[in-house]
Amino acid sequence: MTNYTVANVDPFLVVGFAILMVVMLIINIYILTYWQHPDDKAESVFPKVLIVFGLQLSAVSVLMLPVDFGNNMGSPRCDSNSIMNSGSSQFCGGIDFFTVWQAFGGMICFTVIAMVPFAIFFYEEDATDLRDMSIKKNRWLPALCYTSVFVFAFLILVLSLYFTINKAEIPVDQYVYPLNITETYTYSRPPGVDSPYAFLELTLPTDFHVHQNVTRTDADLDMPVSFVVYAMGLLTWIGSWLFSMFLGAGLASAPVEFIVAFVYRPKLMAPDALGAMELELQERSSEVLEVTMLLKRERGALVDGSRANAAALRRRYINDRLEVNKLTQMVFCLERDTEDFVACKNLRQNYNPLIAPFKLFLGILFGMVSTVWLLQIVLGVLTDASPFLSLYLLSFDSWFPMFGNLTYALLALYLLFCTIIGCFKMSMRMICIKVHPMKVGATYLNAFLFNLGVVMLCTLPLVDFCTEAFSAYAVDTDAYFLFVVQVNHLRFLRAFFMNKVFVWIILLVACAFLPYMIYRPRDKPVRTEDFRRGMMNRAGGGNSYTPVGLELPPIKAPKFNSTLPSFSRLRNAEEKKE
Repeated sequence: MTNYTVANVDPFLVVGFAILMVVMLIINIYILTYWQHPDDKAESVFPKVLIVFGLQLSAVSVLMLPVDFGNNMGSPRCDSNSIMNSGSSQFCGGIDFFTVWQAFGGMICFTVIAMVPFAIFFYEEDATDLRDMSIKKNRWLPALCYTSVFVFAFLILVLSLYFTINKAEIPVDQYVYPLNITETYTYSRPPGVDSPYAFLELTLPTDFHVHQNVTRTDADLDMPVSFVVYAMGLLTWIGSWLFSMFLGAGLASAPVEFIVAFVYRPKLMAPDALGAMELELQERSSEVLEVTMLLKRERGALVDGSRANAAALRRRYINDRLEVNKLTQMVFCLERDTEDFVACKNLRQNYNPLIAPFKLFLGILFGMVSTVWLLQIVLGVLTDASPFLSLYLLSFDSWFPMFGNLTYALLALYLLFCTIIGCFKMSMRMICIKVHPMKVGATYLNAFLFNLGVVMLCTLPLVDFCTEAFSAYAVDTDAYFLFVVQVNHLRFLRAFFMNKVFVWIILLVACAFLPYMIYRPRDKPVRTEDFRRGMMNRAGGGNSYTPVGLELPPIKAPKFNSTLPSFSRLRNAEEKKE
């Protein structure tokens, strides 16, 4: 195995890696400070520290591949046991990035499985009893209980698989040489050597004859992997299902989203048009408030302590979550339209005319980058016809490596950005996922934590995808040996990676989502009539309860004051009326 000593480490790589860590830490702290809601400034420090720590892990892991490429320790020229090692350390950085990748991957697994769920359960647990606000509740114990169940289930899964199929089946070419040997020969592996480039040492006599007919056959080399590598592989496989769908949707919707923002930019409107828009927003606010009260009273009719109603509540848990998701989507669309109304109303006072053209420019730029990525998927991953992005990055290695590293960073971060955009778009269009929007100065910690979980769950699949997409660029990296050689060839999981199932999902979702986004570019709220109709159907569906709120008279909305409606404001208005 390669001997890693301080003398062999390239100081420029160490300084560059340290600078990357510090820069990303400053950016992540700025994101949290700039995007968080003012109401969460007094919240506990633990969720905020976790958000910064998680974003740091994800960002550095995604951007670490160029540093690993500069380290070059995955090359046979840098392996002390390889026959290709010439003894020169000119191209070798000396950092054991295989251990670094395992350390980051292990921390990502622990954070995704344990820390993020605990923070979400802790933050969303009510601090007081809803029936008696004077009774304080312990939020730590329920959060620990829920998280323990989550961690226990994952450990049972990973341990049962690890102790049964913990090997990577690496395909190799087996060459059979027919030999005419009159004497015996021996072979052995050097003791204590586990390098992938340390071949068997053959000791053959001098008087033997090698036939010209050589037979090549396909074979599998079984390589045991460590527990950390297997946990990373399992989390990569689980996250790849969400990553492939979110990324495909994001590659198609990110350009359309910014172009639509330019099309629906604030414009000067006549006073009568502004008045009509204000009346429409008043009616929608009244409808959302009415739906909120109906849903609250319907749920309150079930929470009375009786076993029959408790069973009914459990039976309709999924429908209840879907209704909350619909209500969240309605409120978000109402907030968006209210912001547009305020911008149109105050267009002459505080509107920056450069914002809309800049969004159009970003939409066109994102469209070009998405096209490049789709071409790379088709030409460089699925068909191996022309890995042009890998060749593009390698072209800068001889004269300006920094530009190649920056290009990779922008391309990889764009994929991470598209993953978040795709998750949000699928949440808005498919109500099965709750909407957790990210807004500057108005993002609650639960939205931060949810999106952090999505980002961290998709980090290892993203690194795996980039390593495979830039295989010609990353072939001499430790990341390539970890993800492409080991993780992608784990037993049972290799069928999905070798057949490129997740890459096909990315391509198919992107091709299906693009015409859908062009046909329906703007998110539309759920209709209030559909919401009421669903509640009426449940009321007459033979259940053992009758929602009290269905007889609620129409509610007159408060005077519109050009402020953003929210759940807290709707709840306060409801309490005043009651």
